[in-house]
Amino acid sequence: MKKYLAIAFLLSGLSLPATAQETRIFTDSAGREVTIPASPQRIVALHDTSITLPLVELGKPPVGSLGRVRPDGSRYLRAVETILHTSFENSDIDFVGQWAQFDLEAIAALQPDLIIGLSGCQDDIYDQLAAITATVYVPCRPEDALEKIRMIAGAAGIVDRYETRIGAYRDAIEQAKDFIPEAGEITVSHIQAQGYDGKVHVYADYGALTTVLDDIGFARPAPVDAMRANGTDEEIISPEVIERYDGDFVIDTFRIDQDDSPANMLSRWAEMVPGYCVALHACREGQFIALPREHASPQSFTTLQYNINYVVTHIAGRDFAPMDAE
Repeated sequence: MKKYLAIAFLLSGLSLPATAQETRIFTDSAGREVTIPASPQRIVALHDTSITLPLVELGKPPVGSLGRVRPDGSRYLRAVETILHTSFENSDIDFVGQWAQFDLEAIAALQPDLIIGLSGCQDDIYDQLAAITATVYVPCRPEDALEKIRMIAGAAGIVDRYETRIGAYRDAIEQAKDFIPEAGEITVSHIQAQGYDGKVHVYADYGALTTVLDDIGFARPAPVDAMRANGTDEEIISPEVIERYDGDFVIDTFRIDQDDSPANMLSRWAEMVPGYCVALHACREGQFIALPREHASPQSFTTLQYNINYVVTHIAGRDFAPMDAE
């Protein structure tokens, strides 16, 4: 109740635009039909890597965004800084809190005309956000990540820019298919020796990387196919069963936003899965690939192109050792 009163008090002192904006109806991922501005000018984005990133990339940066806080207290936009070189310091984007710690007063003070959040992850605060201004949600964990970007572009009134970029992406995918015509016979597995929890994670869906692998047509290990059939994006597995998730190629990632490195990534493997390079075919054959996590996971047209480049560079035209040849 105190939070609602604080927001109401704050809003009462804010001046509204003198001229009402033209509006339209937008159906969000929760099925709500929301009246929003035809061309919003003051958007607040409630996630940096999945909402702020595509907005900045498509030329419609928000006035406020959730961000991250480093141990020294400094604030940053994960992936947005490393990929597009846009930060809180060098842009007009204001910090409005971090995950599960939303600053509703800061959001209201920005006088947004549209808030974009995540259905399935931020449902508990929708009513509070909608009390501030028009609020729409896009999927937190979408089945089609490109459609999520399209929804964000649609809410922001910039679908034309999305259509231009999606056309270029599809052309790049077709070229990659020409470079790797046998992709359907190559299994690629994404396994991470995670630093934050000391456990081994297998991913059936990992953002831009997964979109590119699927669109080129690569195969996955059978247990990963089973995960996808069950709607499971991620599983924690025991190191003892890691061979079940092996592939012709195995990919792991390292966090460049935290001064991580491929060497650190391999050290985590050695500590968490002793003998991994004997157990995994991909490692024995030099087919273990390390990618920057801030390029692999966030969904944007820039990261999609990065991942096309990585996959083509590591796999196309290579005389690799397939698992079934052993």
